[in-house]
Amino acid sequence: MNPFGIAFTNPALWVGLFAIGVPVLVHLMTRRTPVEIVFPTLRFLKNAKANQSRIHRIRHKILLLLRTLLIALILATFLRPVYQQGTLAETAEGDSAVAAIVILDASLSMGYQGGRLTPFSQGKVAASEILERLGSNDVANLILAKAQPIAIFQEPRGGVGQLQSELEKAQPSLERADLDAAVALALEQLERSEGLRKEIHFVSDFQRTNWASVDFSAIPEAVQTVFVSVGPEEAENTAVMEVLLSPASPSISEEIEIVCRVANYSPRPHAIGVELSFDGASVSEKSVDIDPGMTASASFRVRPKRMGALEGTLRIPHDGLEADDVRYFVLPVTDRVRVGVSAGESGSGKPGELERILRAAIDPLGDEGGPLVPQTIPQEGLGNLAQQPIQVLLTAGTRPFDNEEAASVLNFLKGGGGVVFFLNGPADRVNLERLAEISEGEFEPAYRLGGMVDLTDDPRGNFATFHEAQYEHPILRKFRETGALADLHFFRYFKTDRAGTKGRILIRYEDGNIALAESSVGTGNILVANFSVDRGASDLSRSTTFVPLLHETIASVRPRGGAGRTFEVGGPCSTTVSAPQKGASFRFESPDEKEIDASLAQSGEEVGVMIGDTAAPGFYRIYEGADRIGSIAVNVDSRESNLERLSLEQVQDLSRISRNRFYASQGKDVAALRRLREGAPLWHYLLLAAVAALAMEQMLALLWKR
Repeated sequence: MNPFGIAFTNPALWVGLFAIGVPVLVHLMTRRTPVEIVFPTLRFLKNAKANQSRIHRIRHKILLLLRTLLIALILATFLRPVYQQGTLAETAEGDSAVAAIVILDASLSMGYQGGRLTPFSQGKVAASEILERLGSNDVANLILAKAQPIAIFQEPRGGVGQLQSELEKAQPSLERADLDAAVALALEQLERSEGLRKEIHFVSDFQRTNWASVDFSAIPEAVQTVFVSVGPEEAENTAVMEVLLSPASPSISEEIEIVCRVANYSPRPHAIGVELSFDGASVSEKSVDIDPGMTASASFRVRPKRMGALEGTLRIPHDGLEADDVRYFVLPVTDRVRVGVSAGESGSGKPGELERILRAAIDPLGDEGGPLVPQTIPQEGLGNLAQQPIQVLLTAGTRPFDNEEAASVLNFLKGGGGVVFFLNGPADRVNLERLAEISEGEFEPAYRLGGMVDLTDDPRGNFATFHEAQYEHPILRKFRETGALADLHFFRYFKTDRAGTKGRILIRYEDGNIALAESSVGTGNILVANFSVDRGASDLSRSTTFVPLLHETIASVRPRGGAGRTFEVGGPCSTTVSAPQKGASFRFESPDEKEIDASLAQSGEEVGVMIGDTAAPGFYRIYEGADRIGSIAVNVDSRESNLERLSLEQVQDLSRISRNRFYASQGKDVAALRRLREGAPLWHYLLLAAVAALAMEQMLALLWKR
């Protein structure tokens, strides 16, 4: 290639340069020889001859120039020149081969059906054109970007026939693409192609919510990057984005509120009908008005009439992206609220005393069936709280958490669970500090613990009492008028210092130390009680105030709102089911009622179910015999619903890839993709110029003959 960016793709015809001399040769051979003629008036004849000779010479030079230009233009046309500046051909060195990886976005948004062709269909055409333009010595591979990217070959290969065949069979997924993983896989593939020019071609709709956070810095400078944009310039979409349940796990006949958020990703307002169904039967329908680019909520109030995992569905009318027009959720309805109890040894050393005290206060009626049911969780069970069917966890006198236990408690909180810490001794201080440490700032206790205040052996019989209380808080509201909290006596607790401004102080002792405070972690709540239910540390457990206070505490930290347990297409999903009988036979079904495999982990009467691959949204069901004993709701990623796209200029700005290795094209323009690989052909312009030169030569020749 020369400095002007022009290369000739048929250089063997440079031998045709000799043809340019043909018009000159013909011109020399057809020069006229002057003939001497004698006339009487020689003076006039000599002047006329001189004038005709000058005009004749000028005419011949013009014709010679036109004929020479015509031959040169015809020669240049057959040399097939191309303009390569700003194309992939510009960086080519001789006949060096290429290793090209095509990353075709196969995420949910690529299946948008608002136009004549889906973006994925356009992307397949563009990817096919990219592969078609590779040379016989080039190697290539195709990666489908999904939640887990899939490469067609183990490494780039020569010949594109099989790739073209696999491309024809490819379909968009209902997943959100992990584009960073796709880039990493492409780079891993290119590492196996040493000595070749390396290229990555991204074919996508460049949905903003997916591409704005991609890390392109991992792509080496030697790799050329091509961005091919497909899909409509503007797309309209409405979607059910989220479902909130309050409470998230109700008891039977308890009124619950179901709130769904609907988004309008279009330039015009919409009135959208939202239908709520349970187990396939419609329950209610409401309409919401949504302005362009905004969201609105529809609220439903229902009372479940049976126990079990109810399968709930919220639907809106279908549009160009049908998968996000429905939202699935599971409403676990129980007979009573389950409260986990994890307790160690009391100060008196009586085995199981703390657990007995808490269980008796949680369910004072025993088997008569109160609203709460206690469930013992041994400390080793704290490492697997996700498999425990509890909404609230009470801890008292536990030993120091190991890393697995601390992480499990923290995840339980972040997932919406409630935790109440009764501080019994130094191990509790260690546990709070460990939770704060591994939370990376998500959990900051409302107060720091100092030394222990111990009045158990005080010779004067002193004790501490509650002095300040925030009676407007739901836990304490019922005790405002009775004054019963002031009658409680405490003999052992920690000295405290207020930590920052996070959390809320609910009660203080008369000496100013904090007695009770709450904090939020993720969507869950944690209450830290700077007192113990141990009979040697307070008279709380002997007071008639204890049961209602504990019940109000549990009600306060119990998850009042949440999205339920939902999972996204493309990843694993899990749940816990009850199996009183060991060796029970289970089977599992996908949303299309096909049997699938799952892994099980049994702990007592609870069985953890893990399904490793979810290819479609809907309910993944667990059966014991003919009875359905559990369901898992799987939805599309709500971020895929916003179809706003990045322009190619924005992609370059975000990618920060230098201009000398960034190439872009519109996938709908097949000719542009061809030019990107080979350069812009110039021969047709030269052919038009040759025709124009020939026409001008003929016109001048005819004119001068007259």
